[in-house]
Amino acid sequence: MTRLDHFEMSPSQPWPRMDDIVFTSDLLKIDDRLAERLPNPQSINIEWLHALFAPILASLTGSNCRIYAAEDYPNPLSRLAVYRRLQRDFSSAGWASLYDRLDDPDVECALASRFAGALIVSFEMPPYLEAILRRHEIGFIDLTIHPIRYLADYMFGIRSNIEAVSQRLHATQIDPEHFQDAARISAARSVRVWRRKPIEPGSAVFLGQIEIDASLIHQGRLHDVEAVEGALLDLSTRHRKVYYKAHPHRKDLDRIKQLVASLPRVEWLDANIYDLLALPEIDVVASLSSGTLVEAGFFGRNTRRYLARSPLVDVSGAAHEEVFRRGQYVAAPPAVFGKAYWAYLLGASDEAPPVHSFDLMRDALRTTLNMQWGR
Repeated sequence: MTRLDHFEMSPSQPWPRMDDIVFTSDLLKIDDRLAERLPNPQSINIEWLHALFAPILASLTGSNCRIYAAEDYPNPLSRLAVYRRLQRDFSSAGWASLYDRLDDPDVECALASRFAGALIVSFEMPPYLEAILRRHEIGFIDLTIHPIRYLADYMFGIRSNIEAVSQRLHATQIDPEHFQDAARISAARSVRVWRRKPIEPGSAVFLGQIEIDASLIHQGRLHDVEAVEGALLDLSTRHRKVYYKAHPHRKDLDRIKQLVASLPRVEWLDANIYDLLALPEIDVVASLSSGTLVEAGFFGRNTRRYLARSPLVDVSGAAHEEVFRRGQYVAAPPAVFGKAYWAYLLGASDEAPPVHSFDLMRDALRTTLNMQWGR
């Protein structure tokens, strides 16, 4: 069995034999916006990670790689059966009430048995599953989409509860100084791009979010329109002007527009978020829990978060001991897509792969000029 205290990091001591490598995610998420709630909406993310990384991991470890997304009813671990056992509505509200903890030893033990002897590779692992794996000393490598999204490509955030793996993740992360440099280049471009009506000095921008998102769960509840209204009213007492920037994938924009129109000193604003972050007239960037609050700091903006959750991603360059204790993600380099990176993480090699960050200097002048001549 691959337990945390049995993990060795040396090419002379190969990766310990595992029964399986299991790709999984939140097993209980329910999205009320979908016509069919029984299937796990995270299945697409699980299958995607499996397609990306299972061939590499199978080659390195010799272990079987499998997907675990849901079980069929009336199996006691089927999604519907778990909700009925825990006496929750089969809805997004019910999911929010279970997200942080299940408080059912029988369900916990049954879930842990599905992962016994395996290494878990997960996408956006929910707190209830993380707690189960930690209590049963089951190792995991968990990935998310990193909230810094103004670079040339998106990045994975990555973490592990296996200390030796976590140390290597930390050692190969993209240096947060890279984010500062990229923000400066983006802001220079915005100087030439932003030619709209003036933003009132000392104003606030509130960032909207999609309706169903794990980051909106706080104290067992999904917070959305009512919490947004409260936040906007609070901001309007602090600033002469508050601008509402909608999430581009939100569906019920008419409802939100009506809310914004009903509030004093609050105005709807359609604009590129990175142009807004570059504007010195904006005093505060606020949101219930948007990942853009992480980005805003690199543009020199003050931030206000209305849902108090511990930061999931470290962008401060903190020491590994602190990041590991907090269970935070770090920024995975582009090398994450290659076999050498995973060989290093898993101890098949003690040689770290070249950690190439994104080339900020490439096309930087063309980008900041926002003009094009010739070819």
